[in-house]
Amino acid sequence: MKKLLLAGLFVCTFTGLSLAQWECPSQLAAYLKPIGSSNLYWSGELTGGVGYLSNNLIGNGMSLAGLDWSFGKSTFYAEGGIKYWNRYNLDAEASTDNYHAGIRELFYQYQGKPATFTLGIHSARLDDDFLLNERLAGANLRINRGKWSLNILGGTVTKDFARNGTFCNVGYLYDILPDRERALIGNGFGQTNLAAFSMTYKPRKTTGKANAGSSGENFSSSEFTEEFDQPNASNSGSLKIESVGAVIYHEFGSWIDRSFVTGGLFAQTEWGKGWSFKPEILFQSATDNNALIYSLKLEKTVEGEKSRINLNLRYLGKTNIDANASILNSFSNIFAGDVIRLDALDASLLQAGIKYSFPETKIHLKAQFASQLSDNTMEEFDFEIGKKIGKNLQVNALSGLVKSSLLTGEALMGRVEFRYYF
Repeated sequence: MKKLLLAGLFVCTFTGLSLAQWECPSQLAAYLKPIGSSNLYWSGELTGGVGYLSNNLIGNGMSLAGLDWSFGKSTFYAEGGIKYWNRYNLDAEASTDNYHAGIRELFYQYQGKPATFTLGIHSARLDDDFLLNERLAGANLRINRGKWSLNILGGTVTKDFARNGTFCNVGYLYDILPDRERALIGNGFGQTNLAAFSMTYKPRKTTGKANAGSSGENFSSSEFTEEFDQPNASNSGSLKIESVGAVIYHEFGSWIDRSFVTGGLFAQTEWGKGWSFKPEILFQSATDNNALIYSLKLEKTVEGEKSRINLNLRYLGKTNIDANASILNSFSNIFAGDVIRLDALDASLLQAGIKYSFPETKIHLKAQFASQLSDNTMEEFDFEIGKKIGKNLQVNALSGLVKSSLLTGEALMGRVEFRYYF
């Protein structure tokens, strides 16, 4: 029966490729299981939520399925789903709803030594902390040799599968800020494209293993994952440089009005006693839009016998070289706030969070704050409590308060959501 349901879901998914919605940071790859004795693996998940936001009742549901076929050093991976949402306005006594099907991942990957090559619709990241964490249709080559790593990627981003597009965002539920500028994402191939390169040196690295994982997905924006959990920093008191690197980033296409190239340096340092710091400075080169961009991220981990505390603070800012310069990159690794989702275009901004986890009971508490520091000021405070039940079910309860000059008053959000893997 499970195989029949899986097959039916993929038929609907592939025939509805051009339709979809909401933010979908899936973790299906961690739950893959074989079909019989073959080397074909599958997994699935169900998610849903109900809540309230700014005098609207909101609800959504989603079913995702993944197929993995691996042989030798090659892997073919497909992941797609069917999604439904509903929003009922209590003032107008009217509802809006829809359902869609779409693709999240569809790629081929060759993983060898020292190179990993990915081709297709996949999640791609650069090695820095700011510039890119996006789902694109294109290619990604990663080379790890000794203490050096090289990452080259390029492709097109469309609304069908972008993290902030029609398939993978929550804008249809959280659309309470009228006239807000959004990231530019093309409707079709060739309209919004990117090419990027990063090179990293890790002086303390002792192994030369290539990065694992089917597509290099980073789940930092997931409502269901440990977004403040980071690898344990050294408990010694000395400063250690974990990595230094350089990055170059460029966007182009028929929808890109201003040609630009952004490049610069980044690093990750550990200060001991659980502290780590990721500084990054970039120069954006564009006609009449030159600027320096700063991304500073500070993290602290406190380990107890039965608990763990993660603190996270990020500042994004810029210094204009040309008057009225703005950040031009449409895509980044910043999604601050569950509702407003501040991004690179909202610079300057501040993001802070604290997460208190209890591993034995699989319970976590999280509070986070996001604020735009200039222009049409927006800010959001969120609180979340979550519980993992067994190995396959995660349940979260969230609340949030949004303030903005684009609103006549404060907006209050509350939701209960779940994610189940099978």
